[in-house]
Amino acid sequence: LKQTAYNIFVSGGSHWACCLTSKSRKRWQHMANHRRAVEKMNARARAEEEKLNRRRRSTVVMTENVALPPVEGFLTRFRRSIFGGEYEQPHRVVLDPAAGTLTLWDPPADDSTQAKAAAAEPRKVYRLSFLDMVNISDKFLQISLGFADHKKVLSLTARTKADFNSWAMALSHYSKSMSTEE
Repeated sequence: LKQTAYNIFVSGGSHWACCLTSKSRKRWQHMANHRRAVEKMNARARAEEEKLNRRRRSTVVMTENVALPPVEGFLTRFRRSIFGGEYEQPHRVVLDPAAGTLTLWDPPADDSTQAKAAAAEPRKVYRLSFLDMVNISDKFLQISLGFADHKKVLSLTARTKADFNSWAMALSHYSKSMSTEE
């Protein structure tokens, strides 16, 4: 009976389960649940392994890009509010390969004292070692960046094609860590 239930389980014959006794049906369900649990564990293990591989590639890319010059400019950050609305927020953005960071600063205000206070502390600092995704859209002059330590994707839009091209070129060095083909 064990072998029969196993054969039904392996062959994927779930329609045969109605012919089994209640005891063998419980065994069959247990084996099916076990198989699903093993598949989930294997999927998690593959995801963790891919994450480690991506991190290793990103570390290599980070060390290769340390000598690159920093890139600085104004980009617009696309955000969604908690109530479902959308808005855009301008930022001064600095990509510093030597420090391994992408820093967002509030744009300078008209008042010089506010500008000095805003310049003292950045709005957000992203570590490039956690960069998981780089998506560049020529059509919309948009750059989307995903970081492993942040749930939300950072979506930045350039004001001009020239600004977009300089940022796309700078970030293309980091997109090497995302592809598995290279």
